[in-house]
Amino acid sequence: MFYLLLSYEFFAVLFSTFLAWHFPVSSTISWILGILFLVAFNGLFVLMNLTHSSFFLAKETTVLCSFLLATVSYLVIIFIINDFLLMIPQYGKAFFTHKPYFIYTLSILALFIGIYAVWNTQNIKIKHYHLSSDKNVSTRIAFLSDLHIAPHNMSVVKLREIFSKLEQLNPDYVILGGDIIEMQPDYFMERPIIELFKDFNTQNTVLAVIGNHEYYGGQVHDNVSAMQNAGVIVLKDEVRLIPDKNIAFIGRDDKTNPHRLPLNRLTKNIPQHIYQIVLDHNPASIIDSITESTDLQISGHTHNGQLFPFNFLVKYLYPNAYGHRKIQNTDTIVSSGIGTWGPLIRVGTQNEVVIIDINKP
Repeated sequence: MFYLLLSYEFFAVLFSTFLAWHFPVSSTISWILGILFLVAFNGLFVLMNLTHSSFFLAKETTVLCSFLLATVSYLVIIFIINDFLLMIPQYGKAFFTHKPYFIYTLSILALFIGIYAVWNTQNIKIKHYHLSSDKNVSTRIAFLSDLHIAPHNMSVVKLREIFSKLEQLNPDYVILGGDIIEMQPDYFMERPIIELFKDFNTQNTVLAVIGNHEYYGGQVHDNVSAMQNAGVIVLKDEVRLIPDKNIAFIGRDDKTNPHRLPLNRLTKNIPQHIYQIVLDHNPASIIDSITESTDLQISGHTHNGQLFPFNFLVKYLYPNAYGHRKIQNTDTIVSSGIGTWGPLIRVGTQNEVVIIDINKP
């Protein structure tokens, strides 16, 4: 983690140097922006390592640091795009004739992107998918991935809003798709959070798999126990058969564990007429579900890149990085997540609750 922090601080210096070439009046502004980027990143680093909610104004400080990080980062991206546009003669002539106006207009644009990036994380979209199957199945599933519950980015108010939306959608099952707890269970186990989960779980069937962040804290067993104490059914290389619904939920351990069971070990005793739903946090394993001819895999993890242009880059890293894609006989659905990792910013992506209706044609 130290080397990651050092590399970001190195980038802050590069950002400052790059911006200094672009401000026509004084390079002082660019160095101030570079320092703000450095302060914002270091602030987020500290906030992300909080385990309790006692830190004063943790959420507000996170919002401020996220805004600064987004504004400076997108200012650099805008200037890079601007440099390419300068190769167009007409644009280049207009730019150098009115350079101060161009520079400050682009800076204001970055400022508005920073505001939008923070504001966008407060919105929750409902993403609806309709699947059909020849198997005798009829059900509605609500899928939430990547809550990243921690003091700096997931308040009780936000969780209550999420659960309220779920109750209105009336699913048969609620699936939590990993990275539920950011790293350690302390904040999750604080009274307001765990009581909210317990109240919700007494009225709904909530199943979960774990993700890489439950492992990153080094307390994966404590994280699983905390969720189980809240009434969540955690499937860690386990199968939950629902005969009345003709469904089998196959919950895989996260690929962070090199000793997790292969999918064929989990599916070998499931009758072919049962609709098989694989729950795996990381969509890199979609190829396993295709090989085993399971009916559906639901995953998260990618955040759909979280920030432009990364939403385009992740498309090349996974068989399905976002949305619904049918590959051979297997439906795959990947969510962009209900929360964010690190800074509270989203550009070009959305926080979402996924609703999946499965019925016969």
